[in-house]
Amino acid sequence: MMDSSDGAAPFSWPAVGASFNQPYRVEHALNSPISDRQALRAQLTDWGTPVYDNSRALAGPQPVSGKSFDDIPLTMEVVIGHAQVPVSALMSLTKDQVVLLNKRFGDPVEIRVNGQTIGRGEIVSDNDDNIIGVKLTEVLRS
Repeated sequence: MMDSSDGAAPFSWPAVGASFNQPYRVEHALNSPISDRQALRAQLTDWGTPVYDNSRALAGPQPVSGKSFDDIPLTMEVVIGHAQVPVSALMSLTKDQVVLLNKRFGDPVEIRVNGQTIGRGEIVSDNDDNIIGVKLTEVLRS
């Protein structure tokens, strides 16, 4: 720590909200007389725009463009079932082996978005290109 009695310039930092090209010097001690403390307080509050701006708080939240939310990518997955398999069985799996799941044909499947279950449905086909789809049968609300 630099002592002002050694003749060196006092240590300086930019104030909160001030850019680094503005000098900031504290030349008064906190235990100085009241007038010196008031001068110090004036130095501390007279720099740049404060980090927290009351005018923004009074104006309330700014509307956000719906387009920004519409463009957020989400991952939707359809879970048809689960199987618990020991590591040894997993390591010995070969081509054409069948892994049995905990569901039957016609049972509802889980529909998840970003890992959260949002509903249930049934597997369907479009009958034209043999593409699989899911028909919503239940939408969960939280």
